[in-house]
Amino acid sequence: MTETRGELILIRHGKADPREESADDAQRQLTENGIKELKKILPELKSHLESTSALELCSSSLVRAVQTAQIIAGDLEINEIQQLDWIENGSYTRLYEKLKDLKPSASLIVVGHEPHLSDWARQLTGFRIPFRKGTAVGFHIQPAEPLRAEPKWMILPETADPQNLNIKRSQPALQAFQRILRFQLHEIFIMLRKFIDAPDEPETAHQFRVRVRTFRSTLSFIKPLLGPEYYQTLQEQMKKLAQMMGRIREIDVLKMEWVKLLETHPELVREPSALTAVLASERQKEQTKIYSSTSEMMADLFNVWDWVENAFVPEIITATEAESRKKSEKEHSFENYSANRVRRWIKQANAGLQTMDTNDFGSIHAMRIRFKKLRYALNALNPLLELEKAATILSMKKLQDIFGDYCDTERNLIILKELNDQHTGEKMSLESGIMSGYQVRIGEENLDEIKRIDSLPFRTGSLNR
Repeated sequence: MTETRGELILIRHGKADPREESADDAQRQLTENGIKELKKILPELKSHLESTSALELCSSSLVRAVQTAQIIAGDLEINEIQQLDWIENGSYTRLYEKLKDLKPSASLIVVGHEPHLSDWARQLTGFRIPFRKGTAVGFHIQPAEPLRAEPKWMILPETADPQNLNIKRSQPALQAFQRILRFQLHEIFIMLRKFIDAPDEPETAHQFRVRVRTFRSTLSFIKPLLGPEYYQTLQEQMKKLAQMMGRIREIDVLKMEWVKLLETHPELVREPSALTAVLASERQKEQTKIYSSTSEMMADLFNVWDWVENAFVPEIITATEAESRKKSEKEHSFENYSANRVRRWIKQANAGLQTMDTNDFGSIHAMRIRFKKLRYALNALNPLLELEKAATILSMKKLQDIFGDYCDTERNLIILKELNDQHTGEKMSLESGIMSGYQVRIGEENLDEIKRIDSLPFRTGSLNR
């Protein structure tokens, strides 16, 4: 575990009265909704600070920040709130001085404003972290010169209560999807932190990739709403993140299949297993490689997050499309856009099945990706819109698993050949040969299943709306 000087918690004040309704910006007060949202983050905030021996709470002197600090102080039982001008003015020098005096087991809570919080985070971490109103981010301060910080946790009002994203069926589609993407980015951040904290656990890498793919599927789902350059930039950044965990996940999948075979037929191999040792060694190499790149991964993640917050294209469609299609606001509501898009994706998936070449791995893999995108989109939308019955989503998972298992066996065979070429030896050759034969048989069984599928087990008419 990295040695730390202490913990810094940066919190942006809650939602306040609009500027145009107040003659004095410093006197703007929290709204009723702002207070309600702040209270949502308090239980999780408290849980993150349970091991802290000393808490220091500072705030700017602006009313909205002081009111936010008072709510936090009441819940955390902090008796004193320091109102400091440098927080309002955004002095990084004064913050730096405060952090240098921070004891290892102490926590400094600073309630402030944008753009100062994002700028402080950038100077401490090397990348910008967007702070929406009511957002709290916890950093471990590392004892280096100059001081550096590592983001350990993050709380947003909507992620503190994920069942209530406050998305209305009738609201503009892009606005609704911005909230969904924000929630999904928070999930990715959590899984990246879990990998950093427990890299030996295979599920952390797997779930990180699942969360990234879910985000990318959502992006694909709203592609018609985004500018092409903006869409492509986001997809490339997130693809890069997923690929960072790609090799380690492939090794984990191969190892799971190898363990499964040995549990069923222990007589096949004499211990110790050469293939098991090679897989462990290869995983450790990948783990070390990823671990050295986590700062870069964190920076890429928050770059995407910053784009989603600040550069999300507000147009539903381009001016040309608006003129030619004459789409009404109702047709571009979250509900109607989603329902129409799901119907289109199901129709395309059925058409893809009809033209899929079962003798071509690329064609089968393309269908696997299509099923995966559709399933991830339905998983994200169904709690909000109930576009599909639960049985439909379960059917999608079964289809994805069939295609996924086949594609995994093909990939496993390639990896086995690579490992056998790199790690010579009679025992390794024997065991990789046994595993390859097993994967060929499993792959043939999966392919037979795929050949029996000629259409999806549901049609676009199964949509509830």
